[in-house]
Amino acid sequence: MLKLNTANDEKTLYRKLLVNGELDKGKKFKVKNEEIVDASDIFIDHVNRKSNSIYLTVKKHVLKDQFKKQVHNPIYDRMIKQVVKEQHHPIFVFTMFKTKNHYYAYLALNAGIYDTGTIYRYSKKDKKMSGIGQTSNDEHVVAIREITTRQYRKILMFERHEDLFTFYNGFIESVETWTKKKN
Repeated sequence: MLKLNTANDEKTLYRKLLVNGELDKGKKFKVKNEEIVDASDIFIDHVNRKSNSIYLTVKKHVLKDQFKKQVHNPIYDRMIKQVVKEQHHPIFVFTMFKTKNHYYAYLALNAGIYDTGTIYRYSKKDKKMSGIGQTSNDEHVVAIREITTRQYRKILMFERHEDLFTFYNGFIESVETWTKKKN
């Protein structure tokens, strides 16, 4: 489940992430124990005049969560290093999320009029982020909520989306795994 704000913070939207990476309407939720770290302002973009390309560096920084408490986490450091290594555009928004023991990130580049934001999931095994979905250029992820198996089953009692998936216990599950056949 995702909580998104429109670009001008005019309204808050709630979305479910679909298996094809698209977003569908979701139900309102509150951020509880999740850690949210906005690292948007730590990146500095530079222009390499010889190759006419952009590269990023990171300025000296102290990461803080949504409660302004200092955060020291080597996984966040790895996520930041991956962004610096892979991105060749100025960073508009980069927010990292920790839900239970899983990590996610939202990245929006400042690359032009058709920008989209990308939602990433961090793999502790592979020690890197992989894209799992995108938002439109005027919606930015501000919170992510994992749901439990029980919550997932409850959702399925009321909805049927062949391509819906969600994160629970760190795994992606298809709806068909839990859907009961209608009589």
